[in-house]
Amino acid sequence: VVIGYIGNMSWARELPEFLEANATEILENSVKFLWVGDGDSIEAMRAVAEQHGFGEKMIFVGKLPQVELVKFLQVMDRGLCHLPDIFVYRNSFPLKVVEYLAAGRPVLASEIKAHREIKKSFPTGIKIYQKKLPRAELGKTTKQKFAGMEKFSMEFLAEEYLKIYLREGRK
Repeated sequence: VVIGYIGNMSWARELPEFLEANATEILENSVKFLWVGDGDSIEAMRAVAEQHGFGEKMIFVGKLPQVELVKFLQVMDRGLCHLPDIFVYRNSFPLKVVEYLAAGRPVLASEIKAHREIKKSFPTGIKIYQKKLPRAELGKTTKQKFAGMEKFSMEFLAEEYLKIYLREGRK
């Protein structure tokens, strides 16, 4: 099972703390983490993984151009959106969740108001966790389409843009 994270790995997101809290689950399950992006907490994340003996389960790719992200989304079994419960994240709209869902990837999301609100629209696509990841989710490799996400697909958007282009081109 590959749990993927695409985005900034800044200290404010508390990703080393997330790894620390989930060390036992990571060690006891055949799960790998794919980290795509950069940020000032990567070294601390590596240190936590090495300290707890799961460094080989961490794959750090670095920051990539947007166009290359699709191939990494295809490898992921789950998308991770870990945000601590602080004002700025509690009252935000984490686009990362919608991007994972649009790619057909179920999302593991931390317990914050913003994630609970998104879950209301996509109840089957988001599993909210408190501090620890749910063990049952660590063994699943399901990739699926979620109701309502078709309007975010590249195919749908391309068709819509083509309709607009053809309609406006005739004027």
